[in-house]
Amino acid sequence: ITLLMVVLLNKSLTAQITITNASFPAVGDTLNEAVDNSPAINNGAAGGNQVWDFSGLKANLIRKNAVRPAFEGTSAASFPSANLLFKQLGAGNSQQQYMKSSTSKVEYIGYNGSLQGGLGSNIIAVFNPTEIMRRAPLKFFDNNVTNSSLNLTLPATIIPDTILSGLPIKPDSIRVKFESNRVDLVDSWGKMNIPNGSFDVLREKRTNFT
Repeated sequence: ITLLMVVLLNKSLTAQITITNASFPAVGDTLNEAVDNSPAINNGAAGGNQVWDFSGLKANLIRKNAVRPAFEGTSAASFPSANLLFKQLGAGNSQQQYMKSSTSKVEYIGYNGSLQGGLGSNIIAVFNPTEIMRRAPLKFFDNNVTNSSLNLTLPATIIPDTILSGLPIKPDSIRVKFESNRVDLVDSWGKMNIPNGSFDVLREKRTNFT
């Protein structure tokens, strides 16, 4: 279960926070992700008018992703519907993530690069259906269900020979399929305090079955 804090861009009433598509990433942005390796925070309860005090968080690591046009990606031809490229800065052989941004949602189309765990170094992975990363407008009590799927074909060389020797035949490749069913519920609204400011937010609870 992941609790996501979404920064307010439009607040029309005290108890009504609405996130608009003005919050979506755009070409020219740089997304900064601060990672605290030993956080001590309280996620709080569901409901309205909450206060989350995350002011004690420390940035042990900063990850930066440049948002660029999709055609700048090395595998852009494999993702014809994408219009955004998320490219991690300062990381060798990192993934290039392809997104499609529209007026109502940001979809994760797929990626190319290294697979986590060292399983392959030049993977091209396409989601079908796509994974929805953000929606707009987003309001308190919004509830959404997302289904996504990803097929990967990997060389059999990533599997130890001790495992392959027990098979009746030795494969030249292996197909791996990931399926995800996710339920997103905006269960809280309120104010979030972090080291560099205080923001009106919605909290989205994501339950992901993979």
